[in-house]
Amino acid sequence: MNAEESIRLALGIGLPALISVWQAGAAEAARFPKEVIGTWDLGPEACKLPVNPDSDTPIEIQPQRLLGFESTDTLRRIAQISNAPVAWSVSTESNLALGVGVDEIYVLKGDHLTITDGEAVRSYRRCGEVPSAGLQQCPSAEFGEFLKGFASSQAAALRRQYTREPLAYETPAGVVEEQGAARLNRFKYRYLPEFELYVSEDVATNPVSLDGMRRGVFNAPVSVEAQTSGSYRVTFGMEYESDSYVFERHAGCWQLIRAINLRD
Repeated sequence: MNAEESIRLALGIGLPALISVWQAGAAEAARFPKEVIGTWDLGPEACKLPVNPDSDTPIEIQPQRLLGFESTDTLRRIAQISNAPVAWSVSTESNLALGVGVDEIYVLKGDHLTITDGEAVRSYRRCGEVPSAGLQQCPSAEFGEFLKGFASSQAAALRRQYTREPLAYETPAGVVEEQGAARLNRFKYRYLPEFELYVSEDVATNPVSLDGMRRGVFNAPVSVEAQTSGSYRVTFGMEYESDSYVFERHAGCWQLIRAINLRD
């Protein structure tokens, strides 16, 4: 009996014939099935979005990669090995050990996902709802209204969906590509509808700043510039104290594709 058969038996999975296979190749890259795409956290307790960005236990499974706290595992091969329970044989390659494959079994039962390599077993609980094309509706096809929804204090899931992966981050030192939670932390502004202002996250909850907004003496400049490409460049702040973001049309809505901080 080989290692994969041992893992199957340990998890109560039979030994059916291979059901379906996705494998990286010239024609099509391997992809995780939609049933497991989303955010998961260790433990039996219910998990709600957004997860704590400082926690090292949640994982986010995307169509072609698994994002951990400080790692990105790229999917290389996946084969479904069972219908009841639904299970897959998965091979990934970590950015922390390029060229080294990791073979594991993923078992899905409702909102519970078990991942094992035959020695260690990790049990995850799904966070929030299953992501799908219609989970987070586009706030508006009109960019000004979209930006208000994107910058809402309650829109963490929406920002996750409408921020490109990877996100281009530009500083005087050059441009880097950021993934996972790091890319989400680059958009630091919130829209306060009661004042019709965009302010930084720390200002949005600062009592002194809020008092200035109520008295109409708080200055929060924002510039929205249409680009010839059809995208928009949004700049918060003035001169050397500004942050800029570029949004482009994507799938009938808008997507943040670039964050610019020329102060760093």
